[in-house]
Amino acid sequence: MMGQIIQVCGTSGSGKSHAVRALVSMAASSERQHVEGRRLPIGYVLRVPEVTEEIYVLGSYENPTGGCDTISSMDLIDDILRREWRGGRSVVLEGLLVRNFVRGLPLYREVGSALHVFLLTTPLEQCYASIRQRQEARGVYGRGTPKNTANDQRSHDSYARRMREAGADVRRVSREELLPAMLRELKNI
Repeated sequence: MMGQIIQVCGTSGSGKSHAVRALVSMAASSERQHVEGRRLPIGYVLRVPEVTEEIYVLGSYENPTGGCDTISSMDLIDDILRREWRGGRSVVLEGLLVRNFVRGLPLYREVGSALHVFLLTTPLEQCYASIRQRQEARGVYGRGTPKNTANDQRSHDSYARRMREAGADVRRVSREELLPAMLRELKNI
């Protein structure tokens, strides 16, 4: 039996990594396995209460910024995603890089209704406040601007629109709705 693919899209600071990190932490340490990469984990295999199938979460969540952006290439992301899904696991992925329509459309054509795209609707002001807070915690300032964040949001919106037009299940969700929405899909295997 094939699992679900949950793809989370949104600009920096929108809450993508926060929600997926919460999903990872739902698995007891004995039910969570790191899949090692060169420097950071390239994923986690989880068993989460109330979800019957194993979940593969792509990317590392050892740092504040996580997800697929910690993996070295889109080809590697695609390879892992397809391998794990074909092996029967549900797969969760997020990051700034995963909004590539050239890769998203073939994925949708391959997996059909197993793909669920969640687009975060976090207001830009809240996103930028989260970015500043992360920068202050690291002592790094000035990377990223409101203009870059707005451009990034437009890119995610465009990706979601194009995927919806192709027939994919695309949902706009708030930061607070994301984790419960992901869990509902993962439970519906």
